[in-house]
Amino acid sequence: MSMILDLYAVPDEAIDALVENPEFIKDYLGGRVSDPEPPPPPGFLARLMGRKPEPWEPKPVPEVLRRRRFPEESLEKTWHGLHFLLTGKAGAEDEFGEEQDEAVSDDPAYWLIYGGVIIDEDVGYGPPHAFKSSEVKRYLAYLESVDEEALLAAYDPQKMEAMGLYAGDWVRNSEQELNWLVEYFQILREFVSKTASDNHGLVIALY
Repeated sequence: MSMILDLYAVPDEAIDALVENPEFIKDYLGGRVSDPEPPPPPGFLARLMGRKPEPWEPKPVPEVLRRRRFPEESLEKTWHGLHFLLTGKAGAEDEFGEEQDEAVSDDPAYWLIYGGVIIDEDVGYGPPHAFKSSEVKRYLAYLESVDEEALLAAYDPQKMEAMGLYAGDWVRNSEQELNWLVEYFQILREFVSKTASDNHGLVIALY
């Protein structure tokens, strides 16, 4: 099964609501959160045995989550390769202990897969993480500081293959895979730029 990383432009107030109500995240990212439906009533045999409907008090949907009409973008399968180009690592957990987690989370180079605030609901491959609009502007400043020459210099297909980086054929199709990563880095930077200019936050989810 593929692992795809998607980006969503989201207002700050929606991020706050999702942190408080993570059970709505899948529907919200899908475009619409509907009111919860009541559970089905007890069946015929259950009623014969005296079972009564359970009390039901649905959790209200915050108004800001009722509908999402903001841009989204996909980095497809490039996320792990991009993470390597920006950090030189397959994952922060490979070389950092718990005492350094805070420093890693505060470094925008790691923000594709670390940092921000966690929306505590698994959407496929763990919970999404989110950044408020002020952090998105900081992320943009970082991405704009990375030039194509730096990406080319960081590319190491043999090391990436040895690390088992998802999901490229790094050695056999080295040039093609590098072009693929550079193209999607530009897509990432353009999307973050648009998100920052709209004064939105950012939700990052891995499916």
